[in-house]
Amino acid sequence: MKQWLKKALPWIKATIWFLVILGVGYQFWKILHAEALLSGDKNRSPESILWEQFTSIPLKNLVISSILYILGIGLSACYWHILLRLQGKKLSLANSARCYYLSQLGKYVPGKGLALFLRVSTAMESAVPASTAAISAVYEVMVTMASGSLLALILGFYVSMGSEQLIGILFLLAVSLTPVLPFIFPKVVTKLARRFLNQSESPSKIANWSSLFTGLIMTGAGWFFLGCSLFVLWHGVNSTSLKGLPRSILECTSMVTIANVGGFVASTPGGLGVREFLLKLFLEPHLGTKVVATVLSVRLLWTLSEVVTACILFWLRPKTGIRESLNSAANIPKDHPSAT
Repeated sequence: MKQWLKKALPWIKATIWFLVILGVGYQFWKILHAEALLSGDKNRSPESILWEQFTSIPLKNLVISSILYILGIGLSACYWHILLRLQGKKLSLANSARCYYLSQLGKYVPGKGLALFLRVSTAMESAVPASTAAISAVYEVMVTMASGSLLALILGFYVSMGSEQLIGILFLLAVSLTPVLPFIFPKVVTKLARRFLNQSESPSKIANWSSLFTGLIMTGAGWFFLGCSLFVLWHGVNSTSLKGLPRSILECTSMVTIANVGGFVASTPGGLGVREFLLKLFLEPHLGTKVVATVLSVRLLWTLSEVVTACILFWLRPKTGIRESLNSAANIPKDHPSAT
């Protein structure tokens, strides 16, 4: 490994984490200073209105909702773990989860690149080549978005969505599903990243109908967990506005999928603004004046859940080091002079 890269790596990682901390901090600042909160009470600050709404939700609802959210996005982490193993990288499930949850904090920094960089760099600490981690991460994200769009489309007919909403969902499905089809993804990756791929790294190992179907099922279940998380929060805010357990959970699942996929396509940091707008649109008929504070409470709780989980897993250090990973990525034997 080149000496300059070895010396610069700690500084690069420190800069990245500084940007992540700034991004997460900005996320909380935007939540606490949302001007929309003032629409209900001109005499109080947005922070006090949100805090009162957040603390009015029973603690058990907050805890259960948080756990459901972490489990929901954790199914996407499990799917990424499977994709790595299909490429011959036997990363432990604990390390896969560490890479995934740490990378989630990168989505709060403008652009999508930092989240991918964090997942790739943490995977390299466990001797996973950068190209392998990147290809599987991109595939996982697109499949997760595709399953969300597909689930939203199916549930849209059940909850009687309007034709305009269904057309929008079809657009999101086309944007997310088309790139991961088995006859498209390998060709695109090979063309764009041929110079970075080893002979043993073929995108077709993960981009096949079997892995796509598995991903749609697993990440689809993850979206259902997120819908349950929203349902629990909704129940804590105003249980009388619910329409019965099965229908309300399915409605919440459709709301979450549309809002999150819409936020992803819009490419705002963490989907901030877009996700809240869509959730507000869906929940306002049920919650009235409480809707803004409720939607921002969802954002606050889910962001806190990600931060806490990432902080816990940050200390779970892999047994292998980044040096072995970079040597492997470059196909350099450990005893080769250039590897020292």
